[in-house]
Amino acid sequence: NIIFLDNIHKSYLFSVLDMNANLKNVYFLNNQGGWQIRFWLGNDYEVIDIENMVIQNCSQYTHPDIFSATPVFLFGAIDDEPYQVTMKNTLIADNVDNTTDYSMSCSAISVSFSIDLNLINCTIGNNYTPGGAGQGQGAALLAGGVGSTFNIVNSIFYGNITDQIYLVNDGPEEPLTMNIYNSLIEGGESNILNPSYWNTLNWLEGNLDDDPLWIGTGDYPYMLQSTSPCIDAGTIDLPPG
Repeated sequence: NIIFLDNIHKSYLFSVLDMNANLKNVYFLNNQGGWQIRFWLGNDYEVIDIENMVIQNCSQYTHPDIFSATPVFLFGAIDDEPYQVTMKNTLIADNVDNTTDYSMSCSAISVSFSIDLNLINCTIGNNYTPGGAGQGQGAALLAGGVGSTFNIVNSIFYGNITDQIYLVNDGPEEPLTMNIYNSLIEGGESNILNPSYWNTLNWLEGNLDDDPLWIGTGDYPYMLQSTSPCIDAGTIDLPPG
């Protein structure tokens, strides 16, 4: 039950290292800086649970000492065995990452190293990043990490620029796997960037490629209209965690 509002910060607004964390009803609104939230794990026992969170209208604060600054969640770990992170009922919308100094940029969620991430009933919409330097890619979800597994369930990725999801890791030794089901992804399976042959993308049952028909106005613009294709399109078959 915490609100982080109208802050200007140099690097991380909220950083958690090597501990379990349970965040519920936490709002990050109109902040400027580097990462809004960083979780960096390395003691073989951490579990992160996030529920009913909003990150909205946040933007990168240009500062010469910030590297790869971006208004997103950053998850990472220093061990080979993945850590468990679950995000439920989370809205990440209308954030802007202006990073252009690196080959890849991200406007919503960035995962580095060994993280098993469940996204359940989440909305990732209308976030912007221009893409990295040269011909680099930019996406709302930058899915990296050795041996990581991503489960995207009952969730929406729509209106994000330049791309929705990008799967990337350095080599075939420990590939990552992404499972998507009962979710709406703008552009469908073909719009998910998966350039490396060793990573696995499982496009499963119940997925949609439509306009989610958000209300678009008022206090809750990302609520669904009564005619939204997402209504009654979800599942109760959720990943463990």
